[in-house]
Amino acid sequence: MKKKSTHKAGFALLVLSLSVTILSCGPHKNVTGVGGETDLSTRAPYIVTGTVGEVTNGKDGYMADLKSDDGIMYSMTVSVIRMQEKYVRFNTGDKLTVSGDTVHLGERINVLARTITKIN
Repeated sequence: MKKKSTHKAGFALLVLSLSVTILSCGPHKNVTGVGGETDLSTRAPYIVTGTVGEVTNGKDGYMADLKSDDGIMYSMTVSVIRMQEKYVRFNTGDKLTVSGDTVHLGERINVLARTITKIN
């Protein structure tokens, strides 16, 4: 009996080890950030300058498309909670420089705005 339970425990450990190994070997995609540098951290400040496209209202702020000068499309999340007293509403056609943390959703980068400067 003892030999059978030892084999079961060993098999379970083998399955667990293989699962962890397979999951950790998944594809890792680098995203090119400002100035062609690779942005490996979603905590690193990220800066984008572009023109506001479609604006979608949300519960505590809004999301907007942002097209950079080199034609790359970004999403921008502007939240009252995140920006506090710096919260400002921008409109389609406004030219901005946005900085903040990022979330990578598929091929598009979503900038969680911390600071926004309007360019005249």
